[in-house]
Amino acid sequence: MSLHVEWTQGIGRTFDPGKTYENSDPFVSVVKIDKIGPDTVLLSADLSQRKLTRSDIADLKRELVACGFEFVHCWRKIGRKVPYGGKVIRTRGNLALWEIEL
Repeated sequence: MSLHVEWTQGIGRTFDPGKTYENSDPFVSVVKIDKIGPDTVLLSADLSQRKLTRSDIADLKRELVACGFEFVHCWRKIGRKVPYGGKVIRTRGNLALWEIEL
């Protein structure tokens, strides 16, 4: 038997307009990104210093599409709206797992 394990995780940081990783501190938010399939990522651990705007989310979406991803999965409390017309895949307790097509 042989085993090959790949761990593919990343961190997405968002910044205020006009700021970048090189010239800004602090960041606006941190999103943990786990690659869970060849075209799918799981987003979690949103540590925001302010509420994310639609523009912030659009920037994240644009970056994920540029990296070749087509789907995002995320856990949200049941009843909370998910951007871009996501659909519930399954529920567990008071949480729903959403899939969003990019």
